[in-house]
Amino acid sequence: MTLKNAINFFESLEAETNRKSEKKVYQEFVQIITSLQKKDLPESDIQSIETELDNFNLKSNSVNRKNIIKKRLMILKNI
Repeated sequence: MTLKNAINFFESLEAETNRKSEKKVYQEFVQIITSLQKKDLPESDIQSIETELDNFNLKSNSVNRKNIIKKRLMILKNI
């Protein structure tokens, strides 16, 4: 998943929900990914981040999507 696709994905999730707590999580993801885009990272680092986003399996239609995404957010913060 490219960084741009990830931003679009989280923005669409934010638009779909009415829950403030979910919106906050999605906005935080967008903020982190946007800040990564603005940095002058080497292509290898960008590819590593994109691979990690793919490994998160964010697009799965799980009942506990919010919990899964919150856990993935914590992992992303620690990268």
